[in-house]
Amino acid sequence: MKKEVTIVHPLSDLARRFLEAMEKFHITPYRMKIDGVLNSSQIITKIKKGLQQPSRPTIEKFCATYGFNIAWVMTGQGEMKSDSVKTGVANVPEGNGVPCYRYDIEDLLLSMERGEAVLPESYIYPQECKAAEFWCYIHRSKAKPFFVPGDRVAVKKLNDWKRYLPNGTVCCLVMSDGIVLRRVRKIPGDDLNLEAFFVNDVEYEHGEKVPVELIKSVYEILFLFRDIKPFV
Repeated sequence: MKKEVTIVHPLSDLARRFLEAMEKFHITPYRMKIDGVLNSSQIITKIKKGLQQPSRPTIEKFCATYGFNIAWVMTGQGEMKSDSVKTGVANVPEGNGVPCYRYDIEDLLLSMERGEAVLPESYIYPQECKAAEFWCYIHRSKAKPFFVPGDRVAVKKLNDWKRYLPNGTVCCLVMSDGIVLRRVRKIPGDDLNLEAFFVNDVEYEHGEKVPVELIKSVYEILFLFRDIKPFV
């Protein structure tokens, strides 16, 4: 029986730089697929074997999402990453990428409420962004098993929540004394309170009343993606 031989073609300079950037910053094919840079992680296997070149759209998304210098990837000229990225200045990509923050959702929202500068880890482009303003992670959620540490969520601030809030919406309520992650709904005839439930409590009749006057902001969870392993 003949042993199958895998033929690896010589890599182009473009492919070599692309793979070098991935390896240096520990960017896995799986992460690139989740971040919307690739349609399939198998593309990287083909690039490594010299069977396929990274396409221009892929390179553009790759550079915008992870802060690489597109001129360096395409031609080898300049630095791998721009000075603004090296020094921690926010890198705003071209296109319609949504910022993804490394922070836990509670820490992030409290920082935003205080007006503190927070920098995104990357920018993402998947269809699941929907109308999200940003993505972030859940590290220490008390709402197991609905949310577990390592979950990534798409979040949008509800500016008109006092007027309209769908029943059963999963929200982060920024209160005067902290944050409450709950499934919430409006109480008919009661404009002074919202009704809040633990997100994993499906069969409920009555929840906890949350005084509206103590709520500073409401952020709706639009989409949940569960990573294979917790984000570190």
